[in-house]
Amino acid sequence: MRSLSTPVARSVAGALLAFAVTGCSTTAPPPGGTREAAPAVGEVTGQETLWQDADGGWVRLVAAESGAGGYDHPVKVDPQWLRQTLYDIKLRGTDKADENESAPPIRLFQVKELDVLVPAIAQGLAQAGPDQAVAFATAARRGGFTFFDPVRLTTARVFVSNGELNVLFGPVGEPLAEDSVRGQIRGAPVGTRAAVLNDDDRVWSRSWGSTMPREDWVARPVKTTQGALPALPASGEPMSASREEERASSEPRGAAAPSRDTSRGGDGGGVRERLELLKELHEDGLITEDEYRAERQEILDEL
Repeated sequence: MRSLSTPVARSVAGALLAFAVTGCSTTAPPPGGTREAAPAVGEVTGQETLWQDADGGWVRLVAAESGAGGYDHPVKVDPQWLRQTLYDIKLRGTDKADENESAPPIRLFQVKELDVLVPAIAQGLAQAGPDQAVAFATAARRGGFTFFDPVRLTTARVFVSNGELNVLFGPVGEPLAEDSVRGQIRGAPVGTRAAVLNDDDRVWSRSWGSTMPREDWVARPVKTTQGALPALPASGEPMSASREEERASSEPRGAAAPSRDTSRGGDGGGVRERLELLKELHEDGLITEDEYRAERQEILDEL
């Protein structure tokens, strides 16, 4: 019998050995199965849907991020205070802020969005456990010329920790492709500690006591309530607004605009904040001189 020491024999033996080792170290997927892709940053799996509309967005209870949790939940957040807090958040493009300091920032949320988001977020925080947060996605056309303005998506993760309401944003005012709006809304990522998901714009707030842990993250000392919370909007109920309201911009008008928030610790703080907001609305041309004077006098009469 010939020895296996010939070059050909050694090559065959080596190939057989390599095949055996490789076969032992490789785990094949199950028959008919595929490997699952790693979840995208900010992707969430809703534990309970509180409100949703295919064209307008959703509000869900979600699990806290890994390493987070231990939140001050459940908590009954004052709905009027929550509305004012979200109303005060503005959006400023980094390019505009750097190149044209006079470019005015715009409010991130329209009135019709707040009408839906505030009740759902308040209810979610009242239902959430210490290891749950509230996540939302909202989509709307921002400009007055709605035919030309794209649908813009904003998402966030909301939770109360150490006595502060935290709004951690994902995409902010992100324009959506018209042919896939519903799919992008349905699978939209929300804010995460792992990364900033918005590169083009930054948010900021003029609310008293608010801080910015990051350029996409607003925190403000929370104001709670003992009263009843507003009813949840019906799931599938679209955000409604007349064409005149859309053209008028997202600013609340009249008595709904300056919230009677006295969370500064005394009536004087709340009055000052309301006067500042009223002045801002007047300077932006969103209320008339007569409306400004009448509302200002009403606020001063309360002192």
